[in-house]
Amino acid sequence: MGIIVATAAFLLIIFNILMWIVFLRRFRTFFSTDKIISDTREDVNKIIKDINFNTSRNIELIDDRIRQLKSVTAEAERRLGTLKKELSLAERSRKFQQKMASSPAKKEMVQGDLFFTEKARTELGLSVQEPEELAAVHEIPVVEPELFVAENPVVPKKDFKSQVRELYSHGLPADEIARRTGRSVQEVRFVLEVI
Repeated sequence: MGIIVATAAFLLIIFNILMWIVFLRRFRTFFSTDKIISDTREDVNKIIKDINFNTSRNIELIDDRIRQLKSVTAEAERRLGTLKKELSLAERSRKFQQKMASSPAKKEMVQGDLFFTEKARTELGLSVQEPEELAAVHEIPVVEPELFVAENPVVPKKDFKSQVRELYSHGLPADEIARRTGRSVQEVRFVLEVI
């Protein structure tokens, strides 16, 4: 009987030690800083991914706006160049008109009738002497106006939607259409969704 009690006490002590070992392992895993650190690391990684995604999207939007501004600036510079040429032509025209107004009229006959020439009058049997009516013919000054033609005429642009439809019908992707039209990819995709 003493052996059974000693064996039972020994087994009870072993069981108690095993339970303490299990309890300590579970306690460590439950209250472990490794789990807290790994959970925190996962949360930080998610936040960094969100920030990177938003940053790249914002950079794309800024790049699209920069491209739009460059195309608008180029268009404005082209129009300013055209305007300067037109102003130069208008100034030259104004100077020509002032010159014409201030210069005395040339005394050459530019336009007339067949009957004014001696040959025509003799062929038709008219008198060779000039009648009083013909002598009073006004002489017309010679005026050769300059013709002004723009080197690069302004061509009206198509609206944005029709440009997108046309380029899309040629098989171009949205990013290429955005590059050619100077708009953002999101705007092009929106138009393509509406189509």
